[in-house]
Amino acid sequence: MGEWVVLADPSGRIIGGEERWKVHREGLLHLGFSVALFYQGKVLLQWRRHRVFDGVMDLAASGHPLWLGEGPQDGREAAQRCLRREWGLHLDCDALVPLDAFCYRAADGRGFVEHEWCTIYGARIRHLPTPREEFAYGFELVEPELLHVWPKGTPLAPWVQYALGRINFAEIGRCL
Repeated sequence: MGEWVVLADPSGRIIGGEERWKVHREGLLHLGFSVALFYQGKVLLQWRRHRVFDGVMDLAASGHPLWLGEGPQDGREAAQRCLRREWGLHLDCDALVPLDAFCYRAADGRGFVEHEWCTIYGARIRHLPTPREEFAYGFELVEPELLHVWPKGTPLAPWVQYALGRINFAEIGRCL
């Protein structure tokens, strides 16, 4: 049957669940998240290894709360699950601070569409993890100020591009 993700209406309210790949082929509006991890004042970015938007620079982790049959998974719990799976990180849900939420739509050029209400979470980490290679081609630590002047031609995930217009990562990094 596969994983089901949480569908949303245009105002971000939950309206049900649907199979993950159907949602991405048809561009149905659903919930998503991305996690900005801060290590020693820098933002941890990954080179995304994924069926959708493969090879782009992303925040540390991105994914979807799951539809669990009886209802939606909590967004922070979904982010926590993703960090554990992709980085081996075990963060408390309380460590994940919601920074912003927004709606965007972007096609990856290979038949998949991300149409999400995306919540961006932030967290500070004390130890630098290593990504699991099935989820990332590698990673980089970047000064937060440099995110806003990202080199042209370097593929940046569309949800990260959108977040950069709304979130001051340098300020957030100092506050976390």
